[in-house]
Amino acid sequence: MNNNIQTILDYAKRLVAEGVVGADDMISMRFELNEMYITKAGVKLADLTEEDVIKMNIFTAETEYKYHSEIYKERADINAICQCYPKWVMPVAKAGVTIPAVLDDMAQIVGPTCKTSADDIASIIKTLKGRNSCLVKDKGCITSGRTMDEAYTCVLVLDKASHCFVASSVIGENKIINGLEARLMRFIYKTKYSKKNQENLTAKQEGASAENTTAEKSSADKNAVVINKTWENDKEVELRQVIKDSGVGLLAENLVQGTWGNTAVRLDKDYMLVTPTGLDYIALTPEDMPVVQISDPSVWAHGKKPTSERKIHAAILQARDEINATIHSHPIFCSVLASARIELPVMSEEMQKLVGGTCRVGAYGLPGTKKLKQGTVEAMQGRNACFMANHGVFCAGKDMDEAFEIIRIMEKSCYEYIQQCTLKATGQEVYSDDLLFDYFVEQKTAKKK
Repeated sequence: MNNNIQTILDYAKRLVAEGVVGADDMISMRFELNEMYITKAGVKLADLTEEDVIKMNIFTAETEYKYHSEIYKERADINAICQCYPKWVMPVAKAGVTIPAVLDDMAQIVGPTCKTSADDIASIIKTLKGRNSCLVKDKGCITSGRTMDEAYTCVLVLDKASHCFVASSVIGENKIINGLEARLMRFIYKTKYSKKNQENLTAKQEGASAENTTAEKSSADKNAVVINKTWENDKEVELRQVIKDSGVGLLAENLVQGTWGNTAVRLDKDYMLVTPTGLDYIALTPEDMPVVQISDPSVWAHGKKPTSERKIHAAILQARDEINATIHSHPIFCSVLASARIELPVMSEEMQKLVGGTCRVGAYGLPGTKKLKQGTVEAMQGRNACFMANHGVFCAGKDMDEAFEIIRIMEKSCYEYIQQCTLKATGQEVYSDDLLFDYFVEQKTAKKK
């Protein structure tokens, strides 16, 4: 099977599995300057077969494929497009409003804002200028990227940001990220953070060997050092697999999107294993996980370049001997409260037992900065979890299994809190997402009037 067709089929399945599709979704990939593969109009992504992915010239595309062909003609930097109808995007598109930068990953992947366009190609192209996504009035969204993985991840992050924006109507206003900082994060993401992952994925989609890409030549990284220390081989092999499985597990449970989030496990009192920066969790191997010195996280070796958030993991492991595994992630419901910077009260005995009390919010700081590390460390005092403002959640446990249990109870507790706030705001007794949707649209429509 053609590699481009296989890629489209694979990502169609992933979109369906994530629940971010509707009845008229369509995805495509440019494979030459003027050619594209696109899913057949009228065929649901859940029912897609090889015969339903068709090849056509962007200059002779039929009317039902014009949104994709015209965007490709206008934007040489775009090689993949998702035209989807994610659940949480729909009420925002219906209200016809702009989503501000409520989360760091939105600023990086989607952009400083996501505007709503009228439902015509001229308006969509205009709205996409300088952006790679937009909402379409009374419909869904269009996202794009350099690879299908980038366009796909943009759908997930946009749906999550929409969720935060909608839920803010009942839990409290979002604390918007400064516009200058949002644009800076977007620039760094496009020019640095995602470069390695996009090169790897492009090579994979084109059928090339990952080892042949320049991105894979990490063994000679100038920042790596020699660590003259060995561990019991079986233990290290086991922990490397734990890190690998943790990343895949975060994706499987929808606790992270794309390459976002990171995990760490303690090797001993001096060293830890962490996930690398900006690389796909599924494609990673246990051998890719770098060893990082806990007392000085700038010292690392034996793998790919470590996550930029390794200083937070190291600080927690150094301060607390009982902690051996840490997770930084971006779960949907936790992100809602993180975007509003709201401290979560104790919602259950289980939360009290696992988290240790309320879940505080760490002071906001740009990703990878000292300010973000300090805010997280302070919020984690006496707790096993905290929100990272406009960013996500950080959890810590005696092992990776416990850290996962903590992040699960946090996500469950945040969902229960949002339900309670919705019922209080609407005066209803039974929660439903539609109840929250209708309340949001009413509030936004009233403000516009």
